[in-house]
This record gives sequence, C-alpha cells and structure tokens, in this order.
Amino acid sequence: MDAGRWIPSAVICLAVVSLCVPVYAQESRLAPVVVEADAPAGLSQRPLSHLEGRWLDQPVSATVIGAEQIKGSASARLVDALRFDASVDSNYTPIGYYEGFQIRGFPIDPILGIRVNGVPVVGESPMSLDNKQGVEILRGPAGAAMGTSGGLINLLTKRPDNVKELGLRWSERASLGSTLDLGVRTESGGWRLNASADRFRPYAKGADGDGQMVSLSLDRALTAGGRLEFDFEVQRKSQITQPGSQLLGGTALPPINPETVLGLQSWSKPVVFESLFAMARYKGELESGWRFTTTGSLHQVKTDDRSSFPYGCSTADGVARTYFCSNGNYDLGDFRSLNETRRTSSLDTVFQRSATLGGSRHDLSLGTGLIHRITQMPRYSYESAGTTGNVFSGIGSGTETVSYSNVFDQEVAQFFLRAADAIALNAQDRLELSTRWVRHEEGFRSEFPYYTSVSWNKSATYRSLSSLSYQHKNSETFSQWVSYRQDLEAGVRAPLSASNNGSVLAPRLLESVEWGAKRVGATGLQASATLFYSWRPYNFRNDTSLSTSAGSYVQRGTESRTGLELGAAGPLSRRTESQFSVTFMDSNTSGTGNSLFEGKQALNTPRVRASSFLAYRIPSYEQFQATAGWIFTGRRPAARDNSVYVPSYNRVDLGLQYQEKTRWGMNSYRLTLENAFDARYWRDAAEFLGDAYLTPGAPRLLRASATIAF
Repeated sequence: MDAGRWIPSAVICLAVVSLCVPVYAQESRLAPVVVEADAPAGLSQRPLSHLEGRWLDQPVSATVIGAEQIKGSASARLVDALRFDASVDSNYTPIGYYEGFQIRGFPIDPILGIRVNGVPVVGESPMSLDNKQGVEILRGPAGAAMGTSGGLINLLTKRPDNVKELGLRWSERASLGSTLDLGVRTESGGWRLNASADRFRPYAKGADGDGQMVSLSLDRALTAGGRLEFDFEVQRKSQITQPGSQLLGGTALPPINPETVLGLQSWSKPVVFESLFAMARYKGELESGWRFTTTGSLHQVKTDDRSSFPYGCSTADGVARTYFCSNGNYDLGDFRSLNETRRTSSLDTVFQRSATLGGSRHDLSLGTGLIHRITQMPRYSYESAGTTGNVFSGIGSGTETVSYSNVFDQEVAQFFLRAADAIALNAQDRLELSTRWVRHEEGFRSEFPYYTSVSWNKSATYRSLSSLSYQHKNSETFSQWVSYRQDLEAGVRAPLSASNNGSVLAPRLLESVEWGAKRVGATGLQASATLFYSWRPYNFRNDTSLSTSAGSYVQRGTESRTGLELGAAGPLSRRTESQFSVTFMDSNTSGTGNSLFEGKQALNTPRVRASSFLAYRIPSYEQFQATAGWIFTGRRPAARDNSVYVPSYNRVDLGLQYQEKTRWGMNSYRLTLENAFDARYWRDAAEFLGDAYLTPGAPRLLRASATIAF
C-alpha cells in the first residue's frame, strides 16, 4: 500500500470537487453574515456509546471528550485531547512516533486497549482526530462490555451529517494543516467524507515531516428495520522522531530542552506509518424480538521504524549500561526496522433482548467473537554510530542497510463467548452479572542479533472471566455503584536490553474493584467520585543493580494501584462551562524477590494529577468565547528503584474563539496559547520496551485555526 503517492492528490481533488458542489437555494452573490450567540463548548458528559441510558444511569467511571472540545483546545494529537482526564497520562509519546498511554497507572495494552467504534485496532499507530466526533476514556470495569478492565481508549468516527466545512490550522515554526469535512444525511442514511493534509514543523527543531488522511463513513437503512454502518480510513505519516532522554549516570535528571532532537544527524531518516482501517456493522432485529449487531473490522499498519537513537553509555569501562553517561554523552545507534507489519482483525456478534422474568426486568446479552493480531518484523539493522553523540566513520551514508532478516513474528488470537444479564430489581436497584469464556492463544519466534534464537513457541490459555456490578439510585439526581471485573491482557515481549530478548511473557489476569457515585446538580453540573483498587502480575527486567548489565525480563510478584477519582463537568452559570478532574493514586509492587523493585512506586505514576478546562462566553460580545486550561502533575519516579523523581509541574493554556453563523453554517476562528508561562517539565518518565525514558513537554506555543462552512 503506497498511500504516500496518491493521498495528497486525493485530498486536493476532493477539496476542489467539494467546492464545486452546488448548495441548495444558494444565490450567486455573497450571503449576508448573521452573528448569533452560541453556547460554550459542550463540556457536559455524554453517555458511553456502547451502553444504554443516561449518563447518571451508567454505573461506570469514564470521560467523554467531544469534537467541539477537541477543536476548542487546539488538540493536534491524541495526547493533547487526553489531557482533560486526570486518570490518563502519557506513557512514552515522543514527537514523530506513535503514542502510548496509561490509565490509572497501568499502560494500555496496544493489542486490545485502543479501539475505534468499539473494535480493536493496532495501538502502535498514530491516530488522526480529524475524522473523529469524540474520544471515550473507559477506566477499570467500565470496559467490561468491550472486554478489557485495565482501561481503554475508544475513538468515535464522525457519522453522516449535512456538513460542508474547510479547515486550516497553523502553529509556530510554520506547521500547517488543512482539513475537509463533507457529508450528506437523509432519512435512509448518508455519507461523510473527511480528509486532511499536514506539514509538520514542530517546536522540536529537526523533527519535520508530513501527513495525510482520507476517510469515508456510510450509513444505510435497509429493509426489515436493519441498518448498515461502514467506515474506511487510509492514513500516512512520515516524520523524524524526537527520542527520549535517559538519566545521567542513572542517578541524575538531564537538562530539559524541548527544542532539541537528540541524536539528529544528516543521515537521520523519518519514521513512516501507512495505515488502512475498514469496518462494517449491521444492526437488525429478529422476529423473536432479539436485536443483534454484527461487526467486522480490519486495521493494518506498515511501519518503517528508523531513528538515530541515543541510548546507554559504554565509554567508562566498555560495559554497556541502560542510561546516559554522567557527563551527558551517550551511545548513538543507527536503528532501522523496515517494513514492519501489524494487523488486527475482529469479528463479533451480540444478541440483546429485554424480558420480564419473575417480576423483574432483565436486559439479556449474548455474544461471541474473535480477535486476531499479527506482528512481523522482517528487516532489522542496528549499527553503532559512536559513543559521544557524534557520527563515526562508515555510518553516515544514510543508505538503507539491512543486516538481518525475519527477526520477530508474533500472533495473538482470542476467541470469546459472553453472556450478561442486567436485572432491574426495582425502581432503584439494578444488578448486572456477566461472564466471558476466553481462549487466548499466543505464538512467537525471534532471531534478534546477538541473542539466542527462539523457535516458534505457541501456548493457549483458557479463562472464565467474571464481572459483577450493583447500582442503587437514591433519587433521580444521585446514583452509586460497586463493581468487580476480571480481564486477560496479551503477553509482553522482552525488550532489546533484556538478556532474554525476543521472548514473550505469559498473558496476565488483571482484576479491578471500584465504588462510584454520580450526581446531577440543579444547574446541570455533573459530579462524580470513584474509589478503585486494581492489581495484576508484575513484569520487570530483573537487574541486580543499576551499575551492571541488564538482567532477564520476568513475570513475578504483583503490582497494584489504589486511588480516588473526583470529577465535575457542565454549566457553572449561563455563560460558563467547566470540566475538572483530579486523581489521587498510590502504586505498589510486592513479591518481586528483588529489592530494587519491592514495595516501590511505579515509574511515571504521580500520586496526584489534576486537569481542568473552562469556557466563558464574554458579555456584550456574545460571539467571543474565552477558554482556559490547567494541568497539575505531581512528582513521579524516573528510576525503578525510586532513587530519582521528576519534579511536579503546572501548565496553563489560554484560548479565544470567535464564531459567526452564516446561511451555510457556523464559522469558527480560534487562537490558543499553550503553556502560557513557558513551564519546563517532563511530560512523561515512562518505560518503553523495558527501558526508562524522559520525554520533554512542549514549550510556550501559539496555535491558530479556522473552520469555514460553505
């Protein structure tokens, strides 16, 4: 799939064609502009898309970020949009690479934890927001109906609507982007086309690139009450990546300079992602009264993963270490893993029916499905480029060298059966029971250079996974619940730095319990509180000390998270809306058998994190709306033994939006100042493939965007 050759042309052609499409009742002269007050950006929480009932009636802990909030906050990447939930944190999200996240301190499973319209996709891929109408963040047992309890992120694609919009965005250093949103909706269905093209010139100087995306969604009402939904998306992104830093000598934080791309050389090449996503969903009803939904999906991502990669230190005595030298030097490598392929496909069917049994209402659900994931790394090269961050002879040609082939293959297949019953015991109490029977099969082989080869190794795990939820509605404005959930996570590959590199550890059982409460105030303000406790087996590299070579990657002991989430969203007054969340959390490890990790706080997990966003419509200037955002992240461990912490930080964002309503629709103009006080901070101190990295946060950055209806 050579999407890079035809996507830019497709974007241009579609934009030109759309401009020529006639607008009904449109006159040849310019239409008069009518200024009209509009409500602030919708910050109130919406119900989750896969569950029935109002927000108050859904016994789950979740956050929904709508399209207007994404636009109003100038969120360019998924990591920008997710800053509105204090339970979500970055987990290695460098510029130019795919984005990793953690929810409640647990990294999201890239095989099962990233969804689009509820179906699993390849998590190791950039996610465009230009064709999304919202992002759902499901925490803990909230993901029970989707099959994961550690937390997941579900992106919702834009559905057909009567819309014609062109967009333009700009940020400092001349990053430019253009978007097209074009659609038609009728009683029988409709279609929606989205396209975007970007030139990346980020604050990290040298991390330049470009990206393109085209997507199409179709809805069609069929005979006998059935409905078909279809989505197709193709995306390409090419960009020099900004690698993370490491601790100096393993004991000190390096200086923060968000504009520096470590290891950047004249021969540095971009990371290239080419993504294809397709899904079809049919909703129908049988004569017996059962409703059913059948969904099939495919997501394939091809990657040329390249980096002039700064990693480790071996200048002192020739012993390789997994941190920078004390004086700031580092080993520089020319890393190239070409033509990587990751493919996730799924097929599932769910039957639902409501019935009255024994005087109680039962909402029954039966389902079955299959998820299949393959990973292939066929061409791999890692050549030393020196030990001081300088280019050594013989490495600077920039040619595509391929020293090894067929280095790693992995296959994950999960077949499941699910049964659930939500019982309305009376007007106030509701009990939900569900069980999933899972056959989880994993196979892998590896031939990484300098490591022992591993022949095809297949294993199957059979699990019966249970969940239980009980909800009590004290009134029409207040409800509370308790829930328990089990789930199975895919196995994790041992990192390159581990002595057993290439091996894949066993899948892990994750368990979560929580108590939550929701309340809707007289003004419509929504408030929530959730207590939670989650635990799972602990994967770690079993080092004996920080000064010796890396040990093997093992699964031993337990890691847990205990916390309290508080949130509020909705109108504060006629002119003001807000969204606020704060998470207090403690992490712990036990039973590891290694004093470096026993009883320690997990990497990159602060004890306190808070996020808020405020939208205010200015009196006498009703078309203007001012916004302000604030993020606080407490100090976090940057070393596994908790000997080094990154400090806490505050970040403030300011924005101004102007809206005008014309006969064609709403025009919007936005100006945003991110990190208004130019705070210097580490956005994350995460573990990536077994090693700890530090990613700097963005400096003060000015963004502007416009959306024009036509």
